[in-house]
Amino acid sequence: MAGNHQKNCASGQRWKHYSGRGFFNLRPFDPKGRVNLGEVVIEHTEVDLYRVSDTQSSGDIDLNQDQKIDPAYFVQADYLPGGLVKLGMEVLGGASGFTLDEPGTGLALSYNGDYLLIDSLPFLDQNLFARGIAKNQVSGGFLTHLHDDHCCMFPLMLMPHCVDVITTREIFEMAMEKLACGLGWSPSVIAEHFRFVEVKIGEELNYFGLHIRPHLTVHSIPTISVTFSTKYRGMMRSICIVADNNSMESTRNLQKSGVICDSTMSTLDTLI
Repeated sequence: MAGNHQKNCASGQRWKHYSGRGFFNLRPFDPKGRVNLGEVVIEHTEVDLYRVSDTQSSGDIDLNQDQKIDPAYFVQADYLPGGLVKLGMEVLGGASGFTLDEPGTGLALSYNGDYLLIDSLPFLDQNLFARGIAKNQVSGGFLTHLHDDHCCMFPLMLMPHCVDVITTREIFEMAMEKLACGLGWSPSVIAEHFRFVEVKIGEELNYFGLHIRPHLTVHSIPTISVTFSTKYRGMMRSICIVADNNSMESTRNLQKSGVICDSTMSTLDTLI
């Protein structure tokens, strides 16, 4: 996947692209299924099986998905929510990145009897169960970006129904490519498991009465944030999700260097 460095404006997206090859040292396997990395040798022994060796020891890595993997952290499995609301939020996890102590970042927006995920965190099934949310209550998800602690989408392919994926076209297509790399399937086949609902920066989407307005967010890869709004008892209620955003000090430095536009900075100042 190509590396991306963003230069963006609130009126639209403009991405400055760099080849991903510049970020990696690509070392292909030789005809015997070996690659020598100096002190370390990696052997491709069987399908999805690898042996990593150095001068003193070796270990086998099995990438076959033939067993259930449980979270390293404790998940309370008997929580019952207080009931669905017109517009509310359940926190599935709030850790930054990956930790062994708690679930990564994930939210579930309750709206008119259904749930809309904001990103799909690792161990999604266990964390939904812990919050008393059935998988058939999840109608879709809003995808902010492709980092693994926000974008573990394989469980969404196993939902009892086709789920909506609400995001920009660029992020959706990258998500399909990412799943394709892991599963060895064509991205077009994987895309058939989802219903893509496209959003565009600066434009509001009416999603069954839930108004969705995406914003640009400053992060290491293309990332969007979002404001959800709906009218309830004559008043407009809103929830803003900033997603992963650089610190404001770092963002202002990017503004000064010309990486992000003044209008994007102004939008972030309004949201944060």
